[in-house]
Amino acid sequence: MAHDVFVSHSVRDNAVADAIVARLEADSVTCWIAPRDVVPGADWGESIVDAIESSRIMILIFSRSADASPQIKREVERAVNKGVYIIPFRVDDIPPTKSLEYFISTSQWMDAFLPPLERHLDNLAKTVKAVLKSPPLPGANVTAQPERPQIPTPLTRPPPLRKSILIPVAIAILIIVAATGWYLSRPHGKPQPKMSEMEWDTDRFGADYTAFPLPTENPRQCEDACRSDERCRSWTYVKPNTIRGPQPMCFLKSAIPPHRVNPSCVSGTKSQ
Repeated sequence: MAHDVFVSHSVRDNAVADAIVARLEADSVTCWIAPRDVVPGADWGESIVDAIESSRIMILIFSRSADASPQIKREVERAVNKGVYIIPFRVDDIPPTKSLEYFISTSQWMDAFLPPLERHLDNLAKTVKAVLKSPPLPGANVTAQPERPQIPTPLTRPPPLRKSILIPVAIAILIIVAATGWYLSRPHGKPQPKMSEMEWDTDRFGADYTAFPLPTENPRQCEDACRSDERCRSWTYVKPNTIRGPQPMCFLKSAIPPHRVNPSCVSGTKSQ
């Protein structure tokens, strides 16, 4: 049976894992977690492998215990090999060991070591639902659907050239009118936050509090999202078909992490 989320965790983090599952399942996100979902009498390792391969997302609860666990490393390695989307949920403020960092160095982390936990759970739920709405990553293990017979479509005459030109023009006019109305209606008394120059080929890794796919390949949309969110201090845009799959992704951050070179990313900061 396919699940939306596989929760990878150390036994010492059971309380956090149970809280994550309860929060996601309250939003109708199906979760697989051991030992709850291991069928009595079934082989433990086989159950883990099957659950990872049939899930869209792995939530890795990263802690000191998880960092030292060979079992966690094997689960993450399996998820990477099967193209499963990994969300590291960091509950301890420590760097990963090199053996684990090798597999999750390109993932955007969610820092959850500062209380309250409920706020981080809400952000995690938003991220999970956004990922589930996007197409599966290339190479992900998706159940094949039976082919449907192709039904020939009747030939239609192309629309007159004049009509095909007028429709886009009318749409463009409506967009301009709507944008003008929005601009004139918003309050202008409060100064807009000052944004830095775009940092091309740069990743500001860490301090993520939310992430979501973007409709177009435009880092300006991610910058605008940070500008309008009072909590946001910096942002990172990840280009499509690179480290985060086929869609462009936006990561908003509650702090300004150090920058590092990454050709797949564009970043920026905001002055308070």
